[in-house]
Amino acid sequence: MIDASDLSRKDARISIKLLTPQDTENLGRDFAPCLHMDWENASVHSKRTRVALIATPGTGKTSFFKGLYSTLDKPLTIERRQDFLIHSRFAGKSITQKWFQSVEMGHVCHVDVGFGSQFWRILKPYRDKLLDAQNLGGVDIVENAQTDERKDEFDCAVWIEKSMDQDMNPYREAYIIASDKFAARPAFQTFIETHAPRAEI
Repeated sequence: MIDASDLSRKDARISIKLLTPQDTENLGRDFAPCLHMDWENASVHSKRTRVALIATPGTGKTSFFKGLYSTLDKPLTIERRQDFLIHSRFAGKSITQKWFQSVEMGHVCHVDVGFGSQFWRILKPYRDKLLDAQNLGGVDIVENAQTDERKDEFDCAVWIEKSMDQDMNPYREAYIIASDKFAARPAFQTFIETHAPRAEI
């Protein structure tokens, strides 16, 4: 498993250079099958895949998610909520989370914790009630997971950061970090093969 608060570029399975917003959207679309449920395998029906997204403003998060969710056919929104932290040094900061259901990814919880490091106060009991108690599999996607002081573990991480080439032209670099178990998924192997010609590692 991966500690999102202690990531290193050298741990990336692959890095991908992103020159345009369309490249970032394509990255999300290509990565999506790695999160799709294998419904023919009964053992995964109650499993949840944990994904950390590490990306500062301006690195293309919106484009990435646009591509990622474009692979879903008519997802059903269960709830969208926003909570504000009170008893922490991040008081006043908000946590946004959205729950939806899809055939492809099962029950999805997408959380943007911003700079709030105590998001599990809200997320864990909510998930225990609605998902774990019902043994519903799916995906947890956590933006800014590196700010979590609890140091929760993830199956994979997508880390996007700004960079510049030798001519001072800006671009984005995406580092895909995955646990051994996640990396063994056939869809992830296909993802690596698809992007290998563009790999920087």
